[in-house]
Amino acid sequence: MFNARVKRIGNSYLITNDAGSYVILNKSDYLLFKTKKYTKKLHQILEENGIIVTNANKESIIRNYRRNKAQIFIGPSLHIVVPTRRCNLLCKYCQAPIVNTNEFDMTEKTAKNVVDFIFKSPKKNLKIEFQGGEPLLNFKIVKYIVNYAIKKARETDKEIQFTMVSNLTALTNEKLDFLVKNRVWLCTSLDGPRELQEKNRPGSYDALKKWIPIIQKRMRQNLSAIAVISKDSLKYPKEIIREYKKFGFSRIWVKPVRAIGKGKDEKVSPERYIEFWKELINLLINEKISEVYTTILIKKAILNENPLFTDLESPCGAVISQLAYEYNGDVYTCDEGRMIEDDVFKLGNVVEDYKDIIHSGKGIIKCSQNELLFCKRCAFKPFCGVCPVASFAETGSPIPKIGNFDCKVVMAQFEFLFEKFFSEKSYEKMFLKWAETKDL
Repeated sequence: MFNARVKRIGNSYLITNDAGSYVILNKSDYLLFKTKKYTKKLHQILEENGIIVTNANKESIIRNYRRNKAQIFIGPSLHIVVPTRRCNLLCKYCQAPIVNTNEFDMTEKTAKNVVDFIFKSPKKNLKIEFQGGEPLLNFKIVKYIVNYAIKKARETDKEIQFTMVSNLTALTNEKLDFLVKNRVWLCTSLDGPRELQEKNRPGSYDALKKWIPIIQKRMRQNLSAIAVISKDSLKYPKEIIREYKKFGFSRIWVKPVRAIGKGKDEKVSPERYIEFWKELINLLINEKISEVYTTILIKKAILNENPLFTDLESPCGAVISQLAYEYNGDVYTCDEGRMIEDDVFKLGNVVEDYKDIIHSGKGIIKCSQNELLFCKRCAFKPFCGVCPVASFAETGSPIPKIGNFDCKVVMAQFEFLFEKFFSEKSYEKMFLKWAETKDL
């Protein structure tokens, strides 16, 4: 047997292995499995899914395991750059350290060093994501980085993509022209209807109302939005969906407030968040809108794919597939890591040796493996990951603890998805339709 783990879901039993394969058995077959009294048919099912190891399936198990751990082999591909810490909003759950002075703007010299450092990654396909602060407030550096990175990509025979997370309030037609020309994908925060948006992100709704239709027209599908779920958001699942439909989005991404920065005062309980999330998914059954994070869960678990999503990897993508760069060139394990008011997730600076920077992250990589005793017994272990940053924010230690927020939420989500997928055709149809999405 290959580290098989069991979870009862409804009247059935989910059995998984480390490679991410699984079977669902009824009670009678589960009892046969438990006592190792396999019928010929049951033996075939277990063998085909790698729950038992034989000479016939061991090579496919190895391939599946390698795919399930693909992030280990690719090198840092996502590079999050902070052109400035400045922001023109005061969102009540903001995680990032925000300032109001251009002393915290990235300089051209630092920007060049950052791009040069990024291109030392062995990964052929690179993505630069602009975060903040509000990156549009230091747009000259955004332009410099885009232009220089395109030049470097040509010289090194690599491919480069760009995304930007922005509140859109500082957008102009001139800036949008540049973003469209250089295919810089945009992501913004649309928490819901005006009342909710202005509670969470005061002064932002009118900019969204103005710019979302323009961007959608000019960039087609290259605009996405995230609904951050605060305490005030919990009573608005219908209204949030309605708002996304109003703006013509085909996808919504809901994520709970992280207990980082001001988010500590706005975090919701895992039980209440799951209640909200289930209500939202149940409402979407009759809508033509998918939920992005749920789609990732479906692909990773039910469809046994690996969308290479950091939060669902063990070890997580911090250092291994993602790095973050502050305005001054400091390098962090990930985007969330640079938001912690502590240097525990700081790896160094871009002027230092690339290999030394990567090697300095070994301790965090070790903390990001779901190898706790509790995890080892969990049927959802092959599909799940742990976040050292979230653990540090919640408990003061990067080593995850049993029953933390992420653990409770993800376990409940996986259980809900498996139960619905295998018991209700309407959900199976919806989830498979969502999983057809190529770009998440």
